[in-house]
Amino acid sequence: MQMSVATIVTYDVYRAYISPNASGAALLRMQRGIILLFGSLSGVIAIILTLTKVTCRAAAEQLPVCRGGCSVQLTLGERPQQDCLPHN
Repeated sequence: MQMSVATIVTYDVYRAYISPNASGAALLRMQRGIILLFGSLSGVIAIILTLTKVTCRAAAEQLPVCRGGCSVQLTLGERPQQDCLPHN
């Protein structure tokens, strides 16, 4: 996920709007910086959630989109809520 975020930010934001003539080395430095920033931010969030004893289920219930919550529930092996299941 970090690589995806870094690629999107580097090419769709940095190269498109900030520095259209950036060299390959500059783009690589930007990607590495974004990965470092995003990885650090993810680590801080994980530490905060651990210290506040927030469970994955509680965090998933706070997601604004039901589909995101269902994917977490399915990943954790829990039975998804009825309103998250696809309708036939």
